[in-house]
Amino acid sequence: MIVKVRTTQGEQINVEATPTDTPGLAAHRRLCQESTDENWIVTHIPSGKHLGWDFWSELEALNFARDVGPLADWQQNLTELPEYEAISRIARRHVGRDTAGSAYRRRAAERKAGAR
Repeated sequence: MIVKVRTTQGEQINVEATPTDTPGLAAHRRLCQESTDENWIVTHIPSGKHLGWDFWSELEALNFARDVGPLADWQQNLTELPEYEAISRIARRHVGRDTAGSAYRRRAAERKAGAR
């Protein structure tokens, strides 16, 4: 599926995305990044805003989207995304879980999250 996403400059561009089990959310590769890792993110389709977390695999992003489903009616054009801390708690359970080297990445993500 093609979805419109917002860039950091506020532009909207079309990207190829994977539908999730949560209507209104889609997973896709991060648009631009400085690292060579090909991370995945989850975007709120009506607003084009991503939910603020990078995942190491498509599966992690899809599982995260499923678990944040109950936080909002994601098919609505939300003026604000749900509480960041609730999304963060769910995201931390998924970062680094479903890929090779996941234990190392999970510890690194937990250290990073603890530093906030």
